[in-house]
Amino acid sequence: LHHRQVAPELREGLCAAVRAAAARLPPAVRVDEGHRVFDIRPAVPAVTKGTALREVLAEAGVPAGAMRWYFGDDVTDEDAFAALPADAVTVHVGDPGARSRARYAVRSPGEVVLVLDALRQAAEHRAAAS
Repeated sequence: LHHRQVAPELREGLCAAVRAAAARLPPAVRVDEGHRVFDIRPAVPAVTKGTALREVLAEAGVPAGAMRWYFGDDVTDEDAFAALPADAVTVHVGDPGARSRARYAVRSPGEVVLVLDALRQAAEHRAAAS
């Protein structure tokens, strides 16, 4: 449950309501709080963004040697960074000095756009040269 775009004057009340609702959930449900997000999932420790990502890649038939990219800005993304193979491009979005399992870092979503645009331009240049 992302609440990044909730008006600042409503955010505290929303978070309090989610925390109160989470306290009433059965033990089989886990609620982790991140940066303007509540991650709601089964309490089984093996269920993470990392396990979900591996399952999605397998179901989609992504071959083992395919290039994989993952950008994340929250503690809940750390499991996905760790789940990807060493040759994947994992990028932490935020404080470049923050501890993260990601191999690379950019400071902001705006820098993510710059990275993706540079990749697009490089792909277009390569296609034109072929």
